[in-house]
Amino acid sequence: MAPISIVEALRFGWRHVRGNSRVIFSATLLLLVIELLQRLFFALYASDPYTAASVFLSALVLEFIFSAGFTIIILTAARGEAVLLRNIIPPTRLLWQNLAALAIATALVILAMLVPLALGTLAGLALLALHASGILAAVVFLAGILCGIAAGLYVGLRYAMARFVSVDGTYAVGEIIHRSATLSQGVKWQLLLFFAAILLINIIGILTIIGLLITLPVGLFAFAYLYLRLLERHPQK
Repeated sequence: MAPISIVEALRFGWRHVRGNSRVIFSATLLLLVIELLQRLFFALYASDPYTAASVFLSALVLEFIFSAGFTIIILTAARGEAVLLRNIIPPTRLLWQNLAALAIATALVILAMLVPLALGTLAGLALLALHASGILAAVVFLAGILCGIAAGLYVGLRYAMARFVSVDGTYAVGEIIHRSATLSQGVKWQLLLFFAAILLINIIGILTIIGLLITLPVGLFAFAYLYLRLLERHPQK
């Protein structure tokens, strides 16, 4: 199976950001402002935990709603369809299935990380209880950490497409998880390289501050490009 070009995905992202600049920049700015206000108010009310928690949770809810809507905007524009800023408020059905799917995918990643870590910790403690070498116990514990990271990364890549699948039609949550796993079959190394490239350009965007207004949507459009190409390889039956 031919690899999907990361360069072409980024070019696709840049073209679509330019072609939908007003809506895309407005939506990106809205998300960044919410993030900044969340951090600002949390710092201002740090001495009042109840107010800080209320502000944090309110901003978190807004951020989640607009993030789901932004994903819909990106996917719609990636398909060449017209988008409006009001689309950043998603339909309730898509919002709930997006929340459920991402929550399950996140829980699976955490579980995949915790199981090897717990086993490594227990094995290390058992070795110490048996008066084994401390170095051996440390090696076993470290192996548990490394296995946990590897397992979490694998599961994260397996369900990486849940973000788009969950807003691309009406599905049961189980169908979203299964569909995401199907789309990632045979391309996990490519997904890893792809996300590393997206992370790199967003780090550059953060360093230039205003550059994040460009790199964030370009990365999401590149992600949408990858999603659409994978859909072509695994059409819905």
